[in-house]
Amino acid sequence: MIGIFWIIDDFLLAKRIKLSKVEEIKGFKDSDFSHFFEWEKMEFDIDIYDKSPRGRIVYDIHNKKFIIYTAKKILNNEEYKKMIIDFFKIKNYKFEYEEHYKL
Repeated sequence: MIGIFWIIDDFLLAKRIKLSKVEEIKGFKDSDFSHFFEWEKMEFDIDIYDKSPRGRIVYDIHNKKFIIYTAKKILNNEEYKKMIIDFFKIKNYKFEYEEHYKL
């Protein structure tokens, strides 16, 4: 599964979708979920959004590997990484820092 996620107060908040439901684009499968749009739909405080590390999981078809783009705060926390891997039920993955996610 692929999708987006946040870590809020040491808990994982995520939205996922099966690979079979997503079209391939240039060798990758990525959801069209928007962190900001999904946050607005849940009606959470925007101040929490800015302070919460987040990320996105895509699938690299050519290398048959999930790529987890995320914030440094998540990269440096093994418990957070395990929560993400378990929730998305993925194997053969790599974590990568993405400047877009800041924290």
